[in-house]
Amino acid sequence: MDIKKIFGFLVVTAVCVVIGAFVLNLLLPNAISSTINTVEKGIKAGTGITFDLNNDGVGNTQLKSGDSAADKAKDGVGVQGLDGLH
Repeated sequence: MDIKKIFGFLVVTAVCVVIGAFVLNLLLPNAISSTINTVEKGIKAGTGITFDLNNDGVGNTQLKSGDSAADKAKDGVGVQGLDGLH
């Protein structure tokens, strides 16, 4: 294959993915949010660490000051935000 054909195919594929994401967001606005929440639940189930990737408060179970050590161990470590530093 020619290198121009490969890059052309990659550009067309990237454009189709972006257009598809916009259409999906217009037709099903809650689909992306629910997909991210499902990923957050999977991470919590697999690792015990809670993430709130889209900052909607669903995946994040921040501990209150009165929580016991057993509750802290059960709830895991909370990470908020995409970069995990907040």
